[in-house]
Amino acid sequence: MTRHPLSCLQRDIALPSNVSSKKVFWYTFAGIAVALFAMMLLGALLAVQIPTFSDNSGGSLAMLFGSFSPILYVLIVYALLCINVFNFHGAFMAVVTTIQPFGNMRFGSTQRAVVMIAIAIANAVLSYFGDGDFSTMFLNFIFLMSYALIPWTAINLVDYYVLRRGQYSVADIFDPDGIYGRFNPIAIGAFVFAVLAEIPFISMYYYTGPVAAYLGNIDLAWIVGVPVGACLYYFPMRARLSRTGPVQTATRW
Repeated sequence: MTRHPLSCLQRDIALPSNVSSKKVFWYTFAGIAVALFAMMLLGALLAVQIPTFSDNSGGSLAMLFGSFSPILYVLIVYALLCINVFNFHGAFMAVVTTIQPFGNMRFGSTQRAVVMIAIAIANAVLSYFGDGDFSTMFLNFIFLMSYALIPWTAINLVDYYVLRRGQYSVADIFDPDGIYGRFNPIAIGAFVFAVLAEIPFISMYYYTGPVAAYLGNIDLAWIVGVPVGACLYYFPMRARLSRTGPVQTATRW
């Protein structure tokens, strides 16, 4: 039997069929929300109590424990290693899921190692050139990603909760020649036009759109990206699904 090229990715994200979707959502949401709130609260308290905390957050935190500060340094380094393991895994998944649909590619241990090494090199290069002003570069990179993620998220939410209401053929999602086809021109068109609509409202370090500049450098791109992406996808896709049904059975590309 021929293994599907995406089987390695399915193993990474698969859950037992009897797991409650509500439990998955709330446990995930609660874990993330509580952890983030706790870290932000701790960071805010430390920043208020230690004026130079932002200059060396790890060192400032460790020095609070006096003679036990070496133990804190070890724990901080260990925590950074753990976090970066997840970061590298996320980067690997993003790279593989981006390039895999364009060919019948297999990702064994060798291919995974090559992708991870390439990601590590790219990170090292970006860190080197961002030295001295890395926080500004990183913040603007986050903003840049958000301009793509905002309409992408709007399209996905509309598709799942409004149009298909969770009705999908999971096997065909992982099959480039399945019932959903290799790409969805409606989704791509909505995404591209939503990103273009955001440009006048963007306010970043190296670019400020005319509308954002007029409003005093206020970034309103996210407000524009959500309704534009959602509307441009909803109406034409609803017309298509009215002919094919929620689990699309037509149109192969």
